[in-house]
Amino acid sequence: MLGLSAALLVGNAVADGPCWADERCVRITGVGLAAVRPDDERPHNLKQLAAIRAAKLEAIRSLAEQAHGVTLQSRSQSEKSEMGTDSIVVESGATLKGVRFIRVEPVEPGIYQAVAELDVRY
Repeated sequence: MLGLSAALLVGNAVADGPCWADERCVRITGVGLAAVRPDDERPHNLKQLAAIRAAKLEAIRSLAEQAHGVTLQSRSQSEKSEMGTDSIVVESGATLKGVRFIRVEPVEPGIYQAVAELDVRY
Protein backbone atom coordinates (compact mmCIF):
# COMPACT_ATOMS: atom_id res chain seq x y z
CA MET A 1 0.00 0.00 0.00
CA LEU A 2 1.39 3.38 -0.96
CA GLY A 3 -0.14 6.51 0.52
CA LEU A 4 0.68 10.10 -0.35
CA SER A 5 -0.53 13.03 1.69
CA ALA A 6 0.40 16.67 1.31
CA ALA A 7 -0.75 19.64 3.36
CA LEU A 8 -0.01 22.88 1.56
CA LEU A 9 -0.94 26.39 2.57
CA VAL A 10 -0.14 29.46 0.54
CA GLY A 11 0.38 32.26 3.04
CA ASN A 12 3.08 33.34 5.56
CA ALA A 13 6.80 33.60 4.98
CA VAL A 14 9.34 31.68 2.99
CA ALA A 15 10.66 34.60 0.95
CA ASP A 16 9.97 38.33 1.17
CA GLY A 17 10.34 39.38 -2.45
CA PRO A 18 12.44 38.49 -5.47
CA CYS A 19 16.03 37.25 -5.17
CA TRP A 20 17.58 39.75 -7.62
CA ALA A 21 21.02 40.43 -6.05
CA ASP A 22 20.63 38.61 -2.74
CA GLU A 23 23.39 36.00 -2.32
CA ARG A 24 21.45 34.14 0.37
CA CYS A 25 18.48 33.53 -1.90
CA VAL A 26 17.78 30.76 -4.39
CA ARG A 27 14.97 30.42 -6.91
CA ILE A 28 13.38 27.01 -7.03
CA THR A 29 11.05 25.70 -9.72
CA GLY A 30 8.21 23.23 -9.34
CA VAL A 31 6.51 21.40 -12.18
CA GLY A 32 3.13 19.70 -11.99
CA LEU A 33 1.34 17.53 -14.51
CA ALA A 34 -2.28 16.39 -14.51
CA ALA A 35 -4.58 14.68 -16.99
CA VAL A 36 -8.24 15.10 -17.78
CA ARG A 37 -10.02 12.06 -16.38
CA PRO A 38 -11.78 10.24 -19.22
CA ASP A 39 -14.33 8.64 -16.86
CA ASP A 40 -15.41 12.06 -15.52
CA GLU A 41 -18.96 12.78 -16.71
CA ARG A 42 -18.78 16.56 -16.33
CA PRO A 43 -18.63 18.84 -19.39
CA HIS A 44 -15.21 18.96 -21.08
CA ASN A 45 -14.43 22.53 -19.98
CA LEU A 46 -14.99 21.61 -16.31
CA LYS A 47 -12.72 18.56 -16.69
CA GLN A 48 -10.05 20.84 -18.19
CA LEU A 49 -10.31 23.26 -15.25
CA ALA A 50 -10.00 20.37 -12.78
CA ALA A 51 -6.85 19.12 -14.55
CA ILE A 52 -5.35 22.63 -14.58
CA ARG A 53 -6.05 23.02 -10.86
CA ALA A 54 -4.51 19.61 -10.13
CA ALA A 55 -1.39 20.52 -12.16
CA LYS A 56 -1.03 23.77 -10.19
CA LEU A 57 -1.35 21.92 -6.87
CA GLU A 58 1.29 19.41 -8.00
CA ALA A 59 3.65 22.28 -8.86
CA ILE A 60 3.09 23.83 -5.40
CA ARG A 61 3.64 20.40 -3.79
CA SER A 62 6.94 20.13 -5.64
CA LEU A 63 8.00 23.55 -4.34
CA ALA A 64 7.04 22.58 -0.77
CA GLU A 65 9.07 19.38 -0.97
CA GLN A 66 12.11 21.30 -2.22
CA ALA A 67 11.82 24.14 0.30
CA HIS A 68 10.82 22.14 3.38
CA GLY A 69 11.54 18.48 2.61
CA VAL A 70 9.37 15.43 3.12
CA THR A 71 8.72 13.02 5.95
CA LEU A 72 8.94 9.36 4.96
CA GLN A 73 7.60 6.53 7.09
CA SER A 74 7.91 2.91 6.01
CA ARG A 75 6.73 -0.27 7.70
CA SER A 76 6.84 -3.91 6.65
CA GLN A 77 5.21 -6.75 8.49
CA SER A 78 5.79 -10.43 7.87
CA GLU A 79 4.19 -13.55 9.24
CA LYS A 80 5.81 -17.00 9.19
CA SER A 81 8.50 -15.95 6.70
CA GLU A 82 5.95 -14.56 4.24
CA MET A 83 5.53 -10.89 3.45
CA GLY A 84 2.30 -9.73 5.01
CA THR A 85 1.83 -5.99 4.56
CA ASP A 86 4.04 -3.21 3.34
CA SER A 87 3.21 0.48 3.64
CA ILE A 88 4.97 3.71 2.81
CA VAL A 89 3.59 7.11 3.80
CA VAL A 90 5.06 10.34 2.45
CA GLU A 91 3.98 13.66 3.96
CA SER A 92 4.91 17.23 3.19
CA GLY A 93 3.67 20.23 5.13
CA ALA A 94 4.65 23.79 4.32
CA THR A 95 3.51 27.37 4.32
CA LEU A 96 4.58 29.12 1.13
CA LYS A 97 4.41 32.82 0.27
CA GLY A 98 5.35 34.30 -3.06
CA VAL A 99 4.60 31.38 -5.39
CA ARG A 100 4.52 32.60 -9.00
CA PHE A 101 3.06 30.55 -11.84
CA ILE A 102 5.30 30.96 -14.88
CA ARG A 103 3.04 29.03 -17.22
CA VAL A 104 0.08 26.69 -17.25
CA GLU A 105 -0.46 25.01 -20.61
CA PRO A 106 -1.52 21.82 -22.35
CA VAL A 107 1.46 19.61 -23.24
CA GLU A 108 -0.65 16.97 -25.01
CA PRO A 109 -4.38 16.68 -25.59
CA GLY A 110 -5.91 16.27 -22.13
CA ILE A 111 -2.64 16.72 -20.21
CA TYR A 112 -1.75 20.02 -18.54
CA GLN A 113 1.53 21.28 -17.11
CA ALA A 114 2.00 24.02 -14.52
CA VAL A 115 5.38 25.59 -13.80
CA ALA A 116 5.79 27.65 -10.62
CA GLU A 117 8.69 29.51 -9.03
CA LEU A 118 9.51 30.52 -5.49
CA ASP A 119 12.43 32.61 -4.16
CA VAL A 120 13.73 31.08 -0.92
CA ARG A 121 16.13 32.77 1.49
CA TYR A 122 18.38 30.64 3.67
